[in-house]
Amino acid sequence: MKLKRTVLQATCRGIFGLPGYLLLCCLWAVVCRAELVITEINFDPADGEGVVRPELEFVEIFNDGSEPYDLSGYRFTRGISLVFPERTFIRDGAYMVVCRDQEAVQARYGISNTIGDFIGTLDNSGETIELANPQGVGVSRVSYNDRGQWPGGAKGTGHTLSIKKPYSDCDDPDSWKLSAEMGGTPGRTNFNTEVSFVDSVLIPDNSTWSFFRGRSNPPGSWRELDFDDSDWESGPTGIGYGDGDDRTELNDMRNNYVSVFCRKIFEIDDPSEFDSVVLSVSFDDGFVVYVNSEEVGRVNMPGGNVTNTTESDGTVGDAPDEADAEITIPTAALNAGRNILAVSVHNTSETSSDLSFIPTLVSRRQILPEDIATVPVVVNEGHFLAAGGDRFIELYNKSFASVELGGFHLSDDFSDLRRFTIAEGTRIPARGFVSFTEAQLGLDLSIVEDVRERIGIALVNPAGSRVVDARIFEPKVEGRSEARYPDGQESFARAAIPTPGEANDTGVVRDVIFNEIMYHPISGLDSDEFIEFYNRGDRAHDISGWSVEGVGDFEFPPGTVIAPGSYLVIATSISRLERDYGLRSDVLVQTPYSGSLANGGERLRLRDLDGNIADKVRYYDGGQWSRWADGCGSSLEKIDPQSDGSVATSWDASDDSDEATENSFTHTAQHGGGDSDFGMLLMAEGIAIVDNVQLTRSNGGSNMVSNGTFNSNTSGWRIEGTHISSGRTTDRDEVIDGNGSLKLIAWNGGGDYKVNRIECNTSSQSSGTSYRIRFDAKWKIGSATLLCIGDYNVGNASSPGIAGSHFLEVPRTLGSPGGINSVTRRQVDLRGSSNMGPAIDKVSQDPAVPGSGRPVTVTARVRDPDGVSEVEIRYRTNTVSGSFSRVAMREGDKPGEYSGTIPAQANGTRVIYFIEAEDSAGRAERYPRDILGRSHPPVVNPASASATEELYNIYRHDTRNPSTNHHNYRFVMHEEHENELRSRRVLSNKMLDGSFIFGGDDIYYGSRIRFAGSPWGRPGGGSFDKSFSVKIPKDEPLHGHKTAFNLEKHSTDGKERLAHYLMRRNAGSTRLPYFDFQ
Repeated sequence: MKLKRTVLQATCRGIFGLPGYLLLCCLWAVVCRAELVITEINFDPADGEGVVRPELEFVEIFNDGSEPYDLSGYRFTRGISLVFPERTFIRDGAYMVVCRDQEAVQARYGISNTIGDFIGTLDNSGETIELANPQGVGVSRVSYNDRGQWPGGAKGTGHTLSIKKPYSDCDDPDSWKLSAEMGGTPGRTNFNTEVSFVDSVLIPDNSTWSFFRGRSNPPGSWRELDFDDSDWESGPTGIGYGDGDDRTELNDMRNNYVSVFCRKIFEIDDPSEFDSVVLSVSFDDGFVVYVNSEEVGRVNMPGGNVTNTTESDGTVGDAPDEADAEITIPTAALNAGRNILAVSVHNTSETSSDLSFIPTLVSRRQILPEDIATVPVVVNEGHFLAAGGDRFIELYNKSFASVELGGFHLSDDFSDLRRFTIAEGTRIPARGFVSFTEAQLGLDLSIVEDVRERIGIALVNPAGSRVVDARIFEPKVEGRSEARYPDGQESFARAAIPTPGEANDTGVVRDVIFNEIMYHPISGLDSDEFIEFYNRGDRAHDISGWSVEGVGDFEFPPGTVIAPGSYLVIATSISRLERDYGLRSDVLVQTPYSGSLANGGERLRLRDLDGNIADKVRYYDGGQWSRWADGCGSSLEKIDPQSDGSVATSWDASDDSDEATENSFTHTAQHGGGDSDFGMLLMAEGIAIVDNVQLTRSNGGSNMVSNGTFNSNTSGWRIEGTHISSGRTTDRDEVIDGNGSLKLIAWNGGGDYKVNRIECNTSSQSSGTSYRIRFDAKWKIGSATLLCIGDYNVGNASSPGIAGSHFLEVPRTLGSPGGINSVTRRQVDLRGSSNMGPAIDKVSQDPAVPGSGRPVTVTARVRDPDGVSEVEIRYRTNTVSGSFSRVAMREGDKPGEYSGTIPAQANGTRVIYFIEAEDSAGRAERYPRDILGRSHPPVVNPASASATEELYNIYRHDTRNPSTNHHNYRFVMHEEHENELRSRRVLSNKMLDGSFIFGGDDIYYGSRIRFAGSPWGRPGGGSFDKSFSVKIPKDEPLHGHKTAFNLEKHSTDGKERLAHYLMRRNAGSTRLPYFDFQ
């Protein structure tokens, strides 16, 4: 069954329409939960000295709304029991602590914002806690645990489970961490997240540099440390001409040459002492940076080799007081001692009026707040189910700097955190390991069946006041360890090969992968689901006993072997796939799985006999994942079997439209009065081909539709709203008859009789006269329901006019179980191989809302089995029309993490960008995904689509935190979408892409917006001063759970809010439709 969509409704204090930008300051918001969040849990209290304090158990809740909240009648229905008495209020932005022993908690923490005592006790191993409204509907729930992804160190150490941000999804383990303090922080903010930096200047902005005028190319070794530049000129920066900020002027540059090459030697004693080294540059117009001969960044420069005649491909205004760009230099690129910084600076042309180069190089240390400062070392591996001499604990340093561990403690007893003290002088190298045997520790690490089957290991700071990291081990496989894989990551392999002091090795066969998933068949029947596996390796694998998580307790039966390059399919209905797909028993596993796949997305894992993860995928029904696989007729297919299946861009919707056949459709109906119109629409998102449209009197006569064949154009048809992307197709694989057909496209929603349809005027229709409607049509994807409409006569609502509903034939066999995926075949046909290029995900920017003159650093994870050769940001400002400037992205300290800096802009400037990466074979991919190159793009002809049809990431330079007492919401779109939203008919329901920003910190790329409500609730005359409907990507929901909401401007109208409040207060035990308005 499809997961319930989260809906938020909000009333806004103001909506201010600025170019491409909406600022929505909300008075209150209502979600499919109250604005109440469980934010801290003390389930196994201790005082840090080993004394158990069960009376200090508490559950903290937070009001994330903007006004006080009436808790009267609210109750905890799971985990603990407590009913909030009448007239219990929690202020906006405030905390309330629900106590097992209220007096004890107040005495221990010195707080008064408490309530108690609750009945029952919190389970020390984990359970579900749920807060419900008076009608019993859950509003906040946490299912915590002391294992898995949950922080293990909250069990009896003195730490509590603390949510990282109060707006996070409280039922997601990734939202939680150990409290910053022993005992936790009940009744107040969990973490002070303000981070500061200390910069030490290595090269000031007026330093003397060597430089070479670009009348010719410098020697090829000019970027190297030992290059002799004694015959070069020298002078202080800035270097340039024409804008009055240069200490060294190049008076001969204009009309003679476009570049200058600059060098500066600097020294660093130990690069590991810094978090980063940052080059800040005020510049005009572009530059390329090299450190120790290796390129580390470029701004406003084309890709490829750069020479003295290479021109910048972007411009900036006069160099400002603040830097135009920042380049972060990986510490791995630096030497201890002497280093060379080399920069080539370029103009857009010889006739340019100015050039500027004003650099500053600093080393940067990140200063964390005291309450979250710690060391980047984790418990990485534990080997306990083994002989005494083989048992050990391993630690791993996640950073690129060595860490002194002397004085830190290790313990196997959370009530005694200082059982073993690490010797002074013990250092763990950058990205390195240190391990301790049982004998070295002097601890008993043995597992004894029915006596001691779990061991908790904690790494503790020297003062014994904070657990740095902890893990509760529960080994099951003799001779195997439990180990993080990859090293330092959150997930643990259950049965790894013991590797003390070395990189972890699970020994897992990773050849067998998820390759196709039919999770939401268009039929709606679970019997049409299936999952396909593929062996991408070069040898056969026996997977008998392997299990699949996410589809009940499925295990592959004995004797299950998958040959190299072969497929295996599991399903709920064996007979269905045998009958309709003709799958043989050597491909179709004869054991069905129980249950069904989640229509809204879920996590699937393939585990081997030892319980280790062989492959995994967390699919969604939106965001970067194709929406066509969500009940629209497609399966989810992997494009390149070698790519990373955990990344959305590795997957696409299957294309089965070639299997569809055209049919003729006919119905008769009476004209109910009103205008003489005829229209067509799809009831939901989809694509269909339509041709030979006829409207005649039932007793015969000529066609009253003037252009029903679409042989030349779509003249006479009004194409609007969600159907505005429809048009005439001449693709011979699509055309039904003649030289062209209508490609009917409904995107971002279905149709209606007002604006969201295609429509034409017909010859005069007579009220009460019967008419015959006929047309040919063929399904391609999505909605199989095509509705014909006439003019809607509001004076005769019982008459549907000439309306008629028709169901397009959908192929019985969808997807490609047991064979090569349709998207893989397409890839091979287009590119000659299945290689799709790098997988790009985890894209972020800092800051989310940059101020005037503030550069923005974009970070992304980029991986490819063939290696990554180049990653670039392509960006431009305000509009998508025109060329995009380039900024190189470089791999930093974290493997696979690339970053680049987009130059600063003035306030009010929108920046539109995408990321493009190439692998070593030259295959390129982009992020956001190239929708025009994927299955069923919502355009008539993808080859000639405009730039506005592509997807982009967008942000805007502005004040980070505008003055308001309430939440502020912003939406940023590019100029073309802004103009469309302002100028189109207000009842259009087509959603436009952009970025939604919560506060000043959280940006959600790929969000969508449109006007909402009735004609009276929507703006006119280009105004934005009304109501909106917003959708957030389903794979990156707002605060972890909100994917759709309405924003309504009714700042002085509390009628709806008051009505819901009164209904809730007077409903008694009656369950109401869940809108928890106050």
